[in-house]
Amino acid sequence: MRAIGYFRERNDKKPLAEQSRAFLEFCRRNGYEAAAVFLDSSRMPDDVHGFRQMVEFLRN
Repeated sequence: MRAIGYFRERNDKKPLAEQSRAFLEFCRRNGYEAAAVFLDSSRMPDDVHGFRQMVEFLRN
């Protein structure tokens, strides 16, 4: 089974690298193939380029 990850950095939350590592480790332990990872590093609420990329990925 394939999985995708979407991570967004917030002021008081885990850094993107830590979120991504946790996702990849989850996939490895549970037999998922990490098909794609999408990131939004901007702390601006309207800056969701990674989210839009993920939606486009899912449409194709």
